[in-house]
Amino acid sequence: MKLATSIFLTTLVSGIVLAGCSVKEERGGCPCRLFLDMTAAQVPAMSPLSIYVSSGSSLEHEAVIDSGNVSDIYEVYVPRTDLDVVVWSGGSEWVTKDGLSVPLGYDCPPIFIHSSQVRAEGESVRDTVHMRKNHCVLNVRFMNAEVFASMTIRGGVAGFDWRGKPRPGEFKVYCKADTLSGSSTRVVLPRQTGDPLYLDVEGFDGKVKTFPLREYIAAAGYDWSEPDLKDLDLTLNYTLTSVSLLVSGWDEEFTFDVVI
Repeated sequence: MKLATSIFLTTLVSGIVLAGCSVKEERGGCPCRLFLDMTAAQVPAMSPLSIYVSSGSSLEHEAVIDSGNVSDIYEVYVPRTDLDVVVWSGGSEWVTKDGLSVPLGYDCPPIFIHSSQVRAEGESVRDTVHMRKNHCVLNVRFMNAEVFASMTIRGGVAGFDWRGKPRPGEFKVYCKADTLSGSSTRVVLPRQTGDPLYLDVEGFDGKVKTFPLREYIAAAGYDWSEPDLKDLDLTLNYTLTSVSLLVSGWDEEFTFDVVI
């Protein structure tokens, strides 16, 4: 692939000449060439990359690249300082320099994030980009689906901050029975922290039953801190006899008796 070179925004750091400094000049004020190695990025197809490079509260560089135009090496000139490099794939309509916020009523987009701290103190520095899966696809299947009216999943993580870390906030996705495909649905969850996660199920009788979803997931041994999150399959018996949970890639299925 060809080498991609990005034009550094001189309005952000005044006085820097992109061509670099001559050998006779003082090197302290010269820019550093940041090489982002994309060879291991495994960028999802049809998803543009959003790239943000910051030093403290100052945004030094931002760019959006179509996945089909991603080269092995992405180059940008940056000041010689400590940098935060964040690369996003997915949710491009919601990603900004401040992170990603999931609007209330929506689930999380399939999101992959690279986040690193880089010390740019020489002529050049290299950062290898690894796009990590920061979402979990929760597939919910209902037994006795004919008595099901609606489902709500609510939690306390509503996106990611500018460094790609889970952002506290109200998360709520509501599904009516007529929006389901057969007797199942899927909701994409952002990476969770220690906040509660609940599943509310409403029957046509108007009664709402709440399931402590986070407790079930934790009891199954699921780890929200893994670099790449696994997906989950949840089978819910609406008569409140049991809840079954299967983690993608695992052989064992976990069943929990529901206490009425």
